[in-house]
Amino acid sequence: MRFDSLKIPAFGPFTDFKLEFSQSVADLHLIYGANEAGKSSLLRAIHNLLYGIPVRSSDNFLHSHPKLLIGATVSDGENDLTFLRKKGNRGTLLDADQNSLDEGKLKAFCGSVNDEFFTHMFGLSTDSLREGAARLLSGEGELGTLLFSASLGGSPIDTALEKLESEANQLFAGNGRQANTIVIASKAFKEFEKESRELSTTANAWNTLQKAIAA
Repeated sequence: MRFDSLKIPAFGPFTDFKLEFSQSVADLHLIYGANEAGKSSLLRAIHNLLYGIPVRSSDNFLHSHPKLLIGATVSDGENDLTFLRKKGNRGTLLDADQNSLDEGKLKAFCGSVNDEFFTHMFGLSTDSLREGAARLLSGEGELGTLLFSASLGGSPIDTALEKLESEANQLFAGNGRQANTIVIASKAFKEFEKESRELSTTANAWNTLQKAIAA
């Protein structure tokens, strides 16, 4: 999905704010600004536009909750969709004429990118940076593990590693009366390999046998 434009009538510090993302060869747009310029507010606006404005949104300091409204035009290479999002409990997705719009229309463009995935993969903010720093401290500096966990949407990689280690221990577990799974499989493979060599013959031996039969 590609954002062709963002239109924010009323949200956070924005009033009738609009951004156009024209297509180019690189097709990469960088939004930057000084501190307190509204970058974090813009990120929240995009997130809320796609997944809904929270009940207790703090972006009502300029526009009251009932007036919060965010819009955009998105495309997927074949189709495009112009829509808006208002604050409310239901029916918050609207078409360009501010009539109710089925959420499925937007989900068709978002695909498998849900709220949690978007937040972890595309929603880097000062809050998430602080959380990441805290995790680094609690993780005793295991930077690679934590970064990999972040790329999986925050899933704890330590849990996955413990599970794999447990499965490996089961495969190699054994005692005097019962050999472990790996040893059994290894012995079976060697036996099959030996049998295969015994049943095989070289090309020269095959040719010799063929000549003997022909004679």
